[in-house]
Amino acid sequence: RRFDENTISVHMRTYNDAAGERGKRKGVYSFDINNFIDEMKNQDEKSSFFVCSDSIEAVSVIRDIFGDRVITYSSDNTRTNEDDAIELYLLSKNKLIIGTKSSTFTEVAWWLSKCKMDAIIV
Repeated sequence: RRFDENTISVHMRTYNDAAGERGKRKGVYSFDINNFIDEMKNQDEKSSFFVCSDSIEAVSVIRDIFGDRVITYSSDNTRTNEDDAIELYLLSKNKLIIGTKSSTFTEVAWWLSKCKMDAIIV
């Protein structure tokens, strides 16, 4: 219900060997979160952001900056495969995705959009 023509999908995948299991080492990401923030700041001020990540902390950082412009589906670590599938489909419903380099999650969301979304890969 909160998606409109100005909603942008954002997927931040934190997992790598340095970050630890699913980004659970505080402040350690497989990407520079500032690059995501910069890309989001480059978007129209009317934009809202549907944000998905395997790190609650990363989403919290984004929410601290963009406030009520941030939309999320799940905000805790009690995630199921079903939650992941729902987020994939929700990510695919907007015109633009700001996604993580080498993330199949970002790629599958793009495929689910029938390859119609524009993509900015961070």
